[in-house]
Amino acid sequence: MSATHLTTFLQMVTTANRGFNESRSCLRPLLASMRQQVASNKFDLSALKPHIESARRDRRGGKYEPALKYLEGNWAIIIEYKGPNQATYMKLTGVLYVLKDTEVTFREVGSTPEQKHTFSTNSGSNDVAGQISANLAFGNNTHTVKAIVFELHPKATFSDNFTGRSKKDLGVNEHVSLGFASVPAGITAAQAGKLLWTVDGTQPEPSLERQFLGLLQQSARCASGSCGATAAAPQADGTAHFIAPWATNMGSPLGGLRQRSRETTLRLVIQGGPSQGRYVERKFTVHTPVAHIVAGKPYMHVAGLPSAGFTGHIYFEPMNVSFHFIQFREGRGTMNARQTGWKPSQQDKYGAPQRPIPPSPSGYFAVHHDLVHQHSKQWLKISSGDVTNGCKMMGSDNVFSGANNFWPAKDNGKETDVPSEVSWRIFWQYKAEDLSGEGLIFQQAEHKATMDAKGTVTIEKAGATHSEIL
Repeated sequence: MSATHLTTFLQMVTTANRGFNESRSCLRPLLASMRQQVASNKFDLSALKPHIESARRDRRGGKYEPALKYLEGNWAIIIEYKGPNQATYMKLTGVLYVLKDTEVTFREVGSTPEQKHTFSTNSGSNDVAGQISANLAFGNNTHTVKAIVFELHPKATFSDNFTGRSKKDLGVNEHVSLGFASVPAGITAAQAGKLLWTVDGTQPEPSLERQFLGLLQQSARCASGSCGATAAAPQADGTAHFIAPWATNMGSPLGGLRQRSRETTLRLVIQGGPSQGRYVERKFTVHTPVAHIVAGKPYMHVAGLPSAGFTGHIYFEPMNVSFHFIQFREGRGTMNARQTGWKPSQQDKYGAPQRPIPPSPSGYFAVHHDLVHQHSKQWLKISSGDVTNGCKMMGSDNVFSGANNFWPAKDNGKETDVPSEVSWRIFWQYKAEDLSGEGLIFQQAEHKATMDAKGTVTIEKAGATHSEIL
């Protein structure tokens, strides 16, 4: 109650003037009006204003300026509050903005008894017409608290918002603009207590945590084209730009992934006011790409020699997310050629002699044995999303094997006209387009070719197959 403010005011006055005498002071009319309001339990700062200004005009009033400023800032404040995540009480200076279903604790200023109230009914609008009234009783005193009770709903706008895309899944490094809506409509981030987006409850460091938590950036900066590793952190305005993690989980030394997807939680956290610390969230599952090849024309064959090839179009799954914001290239791989059916030398379980087998490598593809596929020099872009086919690598892969000019003669004493096969396991990599470096190996694509006894070659790679007869 404001009787506490009266006591505090008098203490400040006597501290400023140890010889204070109310009957001869310029503060006499002011103190009389204050005591009258306390007695009637009706506190009106505007009624005190003329007395405050009169005291200031008096030549003796300068020493009381701190006490007068305290009075102006606190006289009409009768109730204090604190939310469930606040350690100290805050002054109730007007209408509260409270997230629905928040329990708020109230007390009279300077008094111990508390009252708790849960605001569980939505306001009808975001202005006086829609506010909720809560009547709180403290002994013989009843106070009415006015509040706008609102809901928050997170909003996500996908940069690659293609038809049929998932609203709950993202591709690695996919871009999403974040915002919010309120019920009733029109609640601002400032009114709600300031709203800050976080990832899994934290603000990740761009240089350290991007691969696992993703990257949150200031929405306005990203809108102006400044997205990437150097953009500013988000502000507490309820907006942000999110870049999904570009490595869902590092695995083996070869770059394999222990898991190809993981859940990421984006939280919109209230920073202050009675709802401080409460949040709403949006969950996404982030997916590492799985790529496959679709064979297309022109097909390739060298007349008179066992050979086959096709133009490979590389597509990425899942098809309901976008991989438009990563780049792709082929990495290293070593070719292993051998005669079909060849097996390493071994003894059976009874210790029988090793069975006679041709030395490895042998067969039509022997000339390609140990051929090394080097990293592609160029990183290739990936198209926008396509829920029917999946994102597509911009360009094509010429997949070809055969045309061994030794056929059907021997190559260094090894038969070349016997059924043969070759396996070429090539690492596939991706990286975030705005980051340098080697990227991440996410898949191993096998380029495999076989020649049968008639000279027909069948070539396969990452799900695509094509055959050419001799």
